[in-house]
Amino acid sequence: MLGILKRSGKAWMVRMPASSDTVIEAGDRVVMMARDYTETESDSKVPPLPVITRGEPASRAVSLSGGVHRILVLGWNRRVPSLIDEFSSYSQRRFEVDLVSVVPAKEREQEIDRYLGGQRDVICRHIEADYMVEGELRRVGPLNYDSIMLLSSDRLASGEEADARAMVGYLQLEDLLSEGDSARN
Repeated sequence: MLGILKRSGKAWMVRMPASSDTVIEAGDRVVMMARDYTETESDSKVPPLPVITRGEPASRAVSLSGGVHRILVLGWNRRVPSLIDEFSSYSQRRFEVDLVSVVPAKEREQEIDRYLGGQRDVICRHIEADYMVEGELRRVGPLNYDSIMLLSSDRLASGEEADARAMVGYLQLEDLLSEGDSARN
């Protein structure tokens, strides 16, 4: 567990890192990292972990410029619709999300609409391309985005294959972004 989100009126209070003595209440959202999606499910047979003492996290003001935050998502898995739903929940900020995947655009759109019930405040554009191919990734123009997310697929034969594909995509992306940095200097 990395942190926790607690409801505060219509907004969420982020506690990251959350102190280990934080009580998780109904309605809270937990931020966690796991090797596998199944590891995020609770198991009442496992004894609680000991309390870890940490310093208080430093807080900083978040700038909500009201502008559009452009996000490039490379890859597709079953959790993308909930990610789009999460972006929709931030009323103070507008998001435009470009989704790049070899999964047909129509199929992705249907999954998002099914999850959100057709109602969303996030603009989604679907690009059918393989981000592992340098030319296709270059045409997407990763330097034109505020944030880039690289997702591991849950449609491949093994987790190792999905991780290897994500790593190759990361290396391609790193090369393109470093070219942009050298052009700016």
